[in-house]
Amino acid sequence: MARNRYLPDIQVKKYPRQSRSRLSFAALLEACAGILVEQGYEGVTTNSIAARAGVDIATLYEYFPNKESIIAELVKREFSACLNAAAQELQHSLQLSQQGAAEHIIQWTVEWMDQRKGLLSILWLDVPFVRHLPVTEQTLHDTALIIQAAAESDHRIRLADANGDVWLVTRMLFGSLLEICALPIDDPRRPALIREYIRICYRIAFG
Repeated sequence: MARNRYLPDIQVKKYPRQSRSRLSFAALLEACAGILVEQGYEGVTTNSIAARAGVDIATLYEYFPNKESIIAELVKREFSACLNAAAQELQHSLQLSQQGAAEHIIQWTVEWMDQRKGLLSILWLDVPFVRHLPVTEQTLHDTALIIQAAAESDHRIRLADANGDVWLVTRMLFGSLLEICALPIDDPRRPALIREYIRICYRIAFG
């Protein structure tokens, strides 16, 4: 398979098997996340990650070839966690009224992202190669499948072209939501944008 020209080397060298090694591996991911939140992509280096994690730099290079591979693994972890949690919450939302469903799932998603200190938004908006990662495309694909399954199970959801509409909606709304969540919590534009986002989602889903 030809290598994506937009991507650096993102392959993890190996995954840990022993419990102590798994702790070091997880500490490196958490350290990378913390630096991204505090300093952005430009502030991330392998040395800063190792120092923050309390891990020897040689141990870092035992698992990762560079900082990009650590970030790619972090993206995989964060996107998977968000998708799994959102899929469960969506099922709960569909038990509510139409307006209640739209409000609940969007508010829940914003709060979930806020709890992670905007990490998903930083990864999406600040790291130049994240949009080209295979896991990003897989996440968008899996999100579309979840939305499509919800549409098939709830007769209230009306999409004129199920496949096409879901593909477009997933990509449009995914990026828009991350942009909104990237705004500071005290930004005066945030509440109005969230309300408008809910209104648009409601109209798309329920007509």
